[in-house]
Amino acid sequence: MFRVISLNANGIRAAARKGFFEWMDKQSPDIVCIQETKAQIYQLTDSCFTPAGYYCFYEDAIKKGYSGVAIYSRQEPDNVIRGFGEQEFDDEGRYLEIRLGKLRWYQYICRPDLTVKNGKRRSSASSMYSRRTYRSYKSENQNTYYVETGILLTRKSI
Repeated sequence: MFRVISLNANGIRAAARKGFFEWMDKQSPDIVCIQETKAQIYQLTDSCFTPAGYYCFYEDAIKKGYSGVAIYSRQEPDNVIRGFGEQEFDDEGRYLEIRLGKLRWYQYICRPDLTVKNGKRRSSASSMYSRRTYRSYKSENQNTYYVETGILLTRKSI
């Protein structure tokens, strides 16, 4: 069985202090996708942030203590993609993808301000930012099917 964990850590250092890595080890997942790491890679020097037996990848935001994603994989990826080529969005450390054969595992933090309220979309600047992010991402991945678990299946793989 292939086991996947997806977690919003709300700060990976805080999660580590609360026992996340011990819990993760007991679960024995093949892939771990973490959102909201809220740390820069240079702040993650403790060995717990590179668990034994995993290839570990982090994508930080430029702004300290803000967003950030990580993926741990037992299998070495064929390719690692950081961001999706739009500096406006990539500076926030919200997208990281690894490719394992025909499967593409990704971490993308959707901005919570892109919401529907009372049946209408918000028109705030942050919601407009979120829509631009989605349109940019969608235009880059037109030949891709989205599956909610964080797997992207290309048309060639199914």
